[in-house]
Amino acid sequence: MSTYSRHSSQTLPENWDKGAVTVLVASNFHSIAYDRQKHVLVKFYAPWCGQCRLMAPMYNQLGKMYRHREDIVIAKYDGSKNELPVYITGYPTLKLFRKGDNRVIDYTGPRKLRNLMAFINYFDQSEQSSLNVDDSRSRQSSDSRSRDNGCKGCIII
Repeated sequence: MSTYSRHSSQTLPENWDKGAVTVLVASNFHSIAYDRQKHVLVKFYAPWCGQCRLMAPMYNQLGKMYRHREDIVIAKYDGSKNELPVYITGYPTLKLFRKGDNRVIDYTGPRKLRNLMAFINYFDQSEQSSLNVDDSRSRQSSDSRSRDNGCKGCIII
């Protein structure tokens, strides 16, 4: 018997997209997280998790910093009250659903504001620079440099 209570979906709060951090539940997860026009950083959390509570003020600040961006969403998903749409091993878990191809990138670096900003900006800049590459040879060279110099603390799935 599992110690976690699983519900298919919480009711979507009326103001789910009005705050600094967008609230995701099972019923709106796919339409938001897999929006190919946006980078979506999702924090999977549980209210009883001490590390999640400690991280909340910083994560809200991160949301405020990106609130003006139409193409970047900072979101949270209560895994204790919604069926988990992706595999996680614990709370909090951070995953970026990348704009364009929806690749899911696990964030495993320090849980500090500047590190999370660098993580988001790295993928945002990578996406911008790939739009400016004309031939596939340049693109392959750019991609290999990105992997070599790129995102420390992330796992690309």
